[in-house]
Amino acid sequence: MKKEVSIDYLCNEREGQYLDRKSARIKPTEVARHLVAFSNANGGILAIGIEDNGAITGFNYDKANSINDFLYVPFSCCQGNLMIETEIIEVNEKQILLFFIDSVENNVIKTSDNKVYLRIGDKSKLLTHNEITQLEYDKGDRSFEDLVIKDSSFDDVDIELLLKYKYILNTNLSLEEILESRSLMKEGHLTVAGVLLFSKYPTKFLPQARLRLLKYDGTKMETGRRLNLIKEINYEYAIPKII
Repeated sequence: MKKEVSIDYLCNEREGQYLDRKSARIKPTEVARHLVAFSNANGGILAIGIEDNGAITGFNYDKANSINDFLYVPFSCCQGNLMIETEIIEVNEKQILLFFIDSVENNVIKTSDNKVYLRIGDKSKLLTHNEITQLEYDKGDRSFEDLVIKDSSFDDVDIELLLKYKYILNTNLSLEEILESRSLMKEGHLTVAGVLLFSKYPTKFLPQARLRLLKYDGTKMETGRRLNLIKEINYEYAIPKII
């Protein structure tokens, strides 16, 4: 994680995807978003005590916050398993605090107020709800199949199909317990997987959850005036029934 970096690099390298400089005048809590952003991206170095123009100003002057205030930020202002190492270096009797931030692969890092940032170029971008969801998918922190369908309930379950599943499992669990134990139902609502596997009408909640069978006259599909489609059947049942 931590690597040798030169003062020349810290002061003169252009701020971007892997490097950011901050004055010690910045509120320590504002550092959290940059730590989060680097963690959710490809990692990087955050240098405190260097101005944007590369001038080393350190911490020993009016309006500068203390090094300890910044060191506390990953623990007090961030959520998740951050992978951070720190180092304090001294240049001409002025100190610089370095955060060496590794990319976090398997979960999304957030600030203490549940905001998510991503390092994009030289900016720490605040993500929207949809962007956060996509990031969670990318990192494997969220599975589409585990999403809860709020409008669903146990009443939407194909009981006959679920009873067959219970017979195969040879279990004494109730039907609801079978669904809940396999994350197919949560707090009375089916998940996406539960809808696909055991709902009476999957397309009620997932309009594209169907199998289309197309039959053409000939060996290839034609379009327009030469359209040679002669049969189309839509199967809109739970996956076990489609199979």
